[in-house]
Amino acid sequence: MKKVLAIFLGMLIPLVLVSFLFIKAQNWKAEAQTEPALIPVLTYHRILPEASSIFDYTPEQLEEHLRYFKEHGYTPITALEMVEMLATPERLPEKPVVLTFDDGHKSHYTIVFTLLKKYGYRATFFVYTDEIAEESERQLTWDELRTMGREGMDIQCHTKSHPFLTRARQNESQAAYLERLQREIHGSKVILEEKLGRKVELLAYPYGWFNQTVETLAVQAGYRGIFTVNWGVNSVTDNPLRFKRRVMENTMSLEDLNQILTAKPLPIEIIQPEDAARIGQVPVIKFRTTDPRIDRVEVKVRSVTEQITKEQDGFFTWSGLESLPPGYHMIVIKGVDHENQPLINSWGFDYQR
Repeated sequence: MKKVLAIFLGMLIPLVLVSFLFIKAQNWKAEAQTEPALIPVLTYHRILPEASSIFDYTPEQLEEHLRYFKEHGYTPITALEMVEMLATPERLPEKPVVLTFDDGHKSHYTIVFTLLKKYGYRATFFVYTDEIAEESERQLTWDELRTMGREGMDIQCHTKSHPFLTRARQNESQAAYLERLQREIHGSKVILEEKLGRKVELLAYPYGWFNQTVETLAVQAGYRGIFTVNWGVNSVTDNPLRFKRRVMENTMSLEDLNQILTAKPLPIEIIQPEDAARIGQVPVIKFRTTDPRIDRVEVKVRSVTEQITKEQDGFFTWSGLESLPPGYHMIVIKGVDHENQPLINSWGFDYQR
C-alpha cells in the first residue's frame, strides 16, 4: 500500500507543479497584455557641424543615437503613427520611440533626412510657417518639405511664428490677443495644408508654453494630438492633448538616453496647481501618488530641486518656490518603484503676475 501511495504521489506532484506553472504563465501573459504600451518622444533641434547651443547636435551625435536605437531594438515611428496606433495599441511595435525635429532648420533636410533614410527610419518635423519659403539657405523650403513627405516623413505644425502663446503683447487687448492666437494656431494649419496638399493633425507648442485657453483654441482648430515638452513617457491612457516630449541636450550621455527611453510613468493625482491652469501667485505644489509604496520623490521646477517625503495624510506638499518669472513652468516629479525602476511624471502651470 505504501508503495502504491508513493507511486501515486510521485505522479501527482509533477502534475500539480506543471498545472501551477501553466496557470502562473497564463497570468504573466495576461499581465503583460494588459500593461499599457509606453512611448517615449524625443525632441531634437538643429544639427550642425559645431554646436553653438546646448540644443544643437552634431551629425555624429545624432547618428550615435540612431545606432543606439537599432542596436537596442527600438522602432522609430512618427508622431501621427503614434496617435493612430494608440486607438489600436496591438499595432505598436515592441519598443516604439518617436523622433521629432522642431523649427524647420535646413539641416533637417541636408543631414537628418539623409541619416533617417540610411537607417530606414521615419520621424516627425514640426515647422512654423513664417520661416518656410520657396528658397532659403537657412530654413526648409516648401519643395523640401514636400519631398520629405513623399518619402514617409511626417510634417506637422509648430504655429505660424513660434511665439510664447500664453503671453499677450504689451498694450494688446484681450480680443486682439485671441485673434492673434487664432492666426498662430489655426492659420498656420491652413497654410500647411494648402502648401502640402494634405491634412495636418498635430501641433507642438513653441517652447512648450500653453494654458487651458490655448488648448481650447487648438482643439477648436481641429488638432487630433498636441505635444508639450513636459517630461515623461506616453501611454494609451494619456490625454492626447498633452503628450509629453523630452527635449534632447547635447550634454546627455547614452546612459541618460537609456534612462529616458526606459523610464516608466510615476502615477500621481494632481491636487494643485491644476494642470495647464493660469495662476496669479507662486503656488504650493501638492499631489499624491497612486502607489502607496512610494514615500519619497524628487520635485524639480526650473533649477530648484528638492527631495520630499510623503506626509501622514498621504500627500506630498512642497512650498520651496520663493519667486518665479511670468510664464509657463513645468513641475517634474521623479521617483523609483519597488524594483528600483526609475519613474517620472510632470505637469505645468501658466504663472501671470
